[in-house]
Amino acid sequence: MPLTGHCLCKAVSYVADVTEPDLVAYCHCDGCQRQSGSTYCELISALNKNLRKPTCRLAALIVIVPRCELAINGGVRTFSSKGSSGHTVLRHSCPECGSPLFDEATSVPDEIAIKGGSLKINATS
Repeated sequence: MPLTGHCLCKAVSYVADVTEPDLVAYCHCDGCQRQSGSTYCELISALNKNLRKPTCRLAALIVIVPRCELAINGGVRTFSSKGSSGHTVLRHSCPECGSPLFDEATSVPDEIAIKGGSLKINATS
């Protein structure tokens, strides 16, 4: 089930070769609210392994995939901040249109979270 997507201006696109999701959760932490502009974030994991429960309550659609399965075309702008756990989170966005695209927690370097709003879900996306 390859996932594809892009930012608003299409300067950055990606493809992730992943299998079916194995975890769905929601987060309401301050960081997820502020970065998503929503009151919550939905997390879908496609890691296919025994996962730990999320340490925060999740909120906007996020798909977590193995970092090695994500191919990014185009450069991204990165903002570094501390997550609610105290670990650094790298937030990647398009340098042209500013669309948020991916989050990486340095505490789990083999995983990357794709922002659901950037997913291509139909022929017009």
